[in-house]
Amino acid sequence: MEYISSGKIKMEIVYIHPIWADIHSHYVSNNFTLLYIYDIQSGKELVVNIGNIDHHTTQINHLTFDFKEAYIYDKKSFLNLIQLPNTYDAGLVKYLQVNEPLNTNQTPCHSFFHRKFHKVRNVNNLIPTVKHIESIRKTRDEFLQYYDVETIGHVKKFDNFYIEPLHQIEKNGIYTQNGYEYTQYNIYTTTSRPSNTFNGVNYAALNKEDGSRDRFISRFDGGKLVQFDYDAYHPRIIGRLIGETIPNDVSGHDFLANLYGVSRKEAKGITFRQLYGGVQDEYIHIPFFKKVSHFIDLLWNDFTQNGFVKTPMGRKLKNGNFKNINRNKLFNYLLQATETELNMKSISKLNTYLSDKKTKLVLYTYDSYLLDVHPTEIDLLNDIKILIEKDGFISKMEMGDIYSDIK
Repeated sequence: MEYISSGKIKMEIVYIHPIWADIHSHYVSNNFTLLYIYDIQSGKELVVNIGNIDHHTTQINHLTFDFKEAYIYDKKSFLNLIQLPNTYDAGLVKYLQVNEPLNTNQTPCHSFFHRKFHKVRNVNNLIPTVKHIESIRKTRDEFLQYYDVETIGHVKKFDNFYIEPLHQIEKNGIYTQNGYEYTQYNIYTTTSRPSNTFNGVNYAALNKEDGSRDRFISRFDGGKLVQFDYDAYHPRIIGRLIGETIPNDVSGHDFLANLYGVSRKEAKGITFRQLYGGVQDEYIHIPFFKKVSHFIDLLWNDFTQNGFVKTPMGRKLKNGNFKNINRNKLFNYLLQATETELNMKSISKLNTYLSDKKTKLVLYTYDSYLLDVHPTEIDLLNDIKILIEKDGFISKMEMGDIYSDIK
């Protein structure tokens, strides 16, 4: 193992593992305590000590990097400090094979410091570098168990599809009456639908009624918060999957309510039961749900015979990766994965469109996008609406000065 403090680091294929200094700060306002670089081909280990109390401290701008390929532990956070070409999230290498994230493998020393000095800023700077390296090596070895050059093309595709778009949203932050807050998306979930929790706040489930949205405002003088909500998103996605498209000139829930012969309010509950709990006998005569039931049966048959089914993007949902799986759970896993892949596609387009503009995409929550719109760019909203509806899923637009009061 070699400590490096300056100069150029040139390698072919590497595993990079940053250790962040502060365990409470978001990566946007954090710094590295050290950077570990492992040459996958030669086994050479390099350590760049940036903030740790051990010797050999340096600064990132004292070094340059030249890698053919780099697999980074938590690349999404790494991008806040270093932008390198040909980098990929190391966690995807394991996740795409077994549907689980890489383990952090903290040592007892880490547990002691994080418990004893919980409120101390930059506590990871106090933990000996040898303990950080001990922890990193375990995660690195786990990564190497799954590293397979034949599957790397798949990893690269999903890295561009998931990591980059969500990094941009996190980087934008959400403005509040007390300044910026930052979100943290986790894609390593059962279905790949990201969770979004940071510092005790679940940004994927901000309640409309309990006041948790009251603090969110625009960062711009005269700016507006604008949210686009997809109409009956899951029923419309399912309609695409089964070849029974719900018309775009009517609300999806109104369309289904007419099929049931009940009110819109009652229809939502019925739809929920059919799509997430299995189609009930009393609704099997409706062509839409007859096709849903048939689709679920075919999906389950493929899953049990082949050992997997694929999402539209080609991610395998493998039988061996799920406990207590049944046909309805499988259908819901595929539905949420399909929803996520459609959203990532839209978010990528939206980020590209906004890249040279002041308006920011600040939050994504499954069937909606929240934007912080500059007052001089209100006229962009029609173009944005067209962009996010390009796949044929209609949306409604809400606007206001405070997130809890958008209309």
